[in-house]
Parts: sequence; structure tokens; C-alpha cells
Amino acid sequence: MRQKLDSSLKRDEKDKANFVKQNDQEATYAKKINKIEGKINWTDQADKVIAKINALNPNPGSWFNYSGTRLKIIEAKEITANDEPGKIINSNFTISCSK
Repeated sequence: MRQKLDSSLKRDEKDKANFVKQNDQEATYAKKINKIEGKINWTDQADKVIAKINALNPNPGSWFNYSGTRLKIIEAKEITANDEPGKIINSNFTISCSK
């Protein structure tokens, strides 16, 4: 992905980018994302949780409640581990999902 972005930026710098105007007739409205939509559901699969974290970063962000405090997740990666969803399973703050 980064390679594609780098090559696209280089083409743009050299005025060789091929921009295509959006067809306004095919455009759709996207509603504003509410903060509550960023709440992480640990019973979701890990790939869906990570996709939410990436999609909503930096604002409104993805978050969960931990001991009465809202914690915002900036970055996450998927690993292989098994435990009950939502449980912190090690000192690296690894949290188990459904899969």
C-alpha cells in the first residue's frame, strides 16, 4: 500500500497524475460518525476490531472502558492467542477478541 502511495505522490509532483472528476450523480451522502460508534466490541473478530481502529483514527477514534476510564486505541495488531473476549491476557495490553 505504501508503495502505491509513494508512486502516486511522485507522479503528482511531476504533474503526471491522471485525476478523474467525481460523478456527482453517483455520489452518496455519508452521515457523521458519532463517538459511540467507536466503542470496541471485543466479541467481534480481531480483523474487524483492527479495521475499526484504523478507520476511526484519529477522530473520533476507537475506545473501550477499562476500570471506569475510557481508553482510546491508536494502533493495534493481530496476534494469535486464545482467551475470553475482552480479557487482557498479558502485560503488553493484549486483549482477546472472539477470533
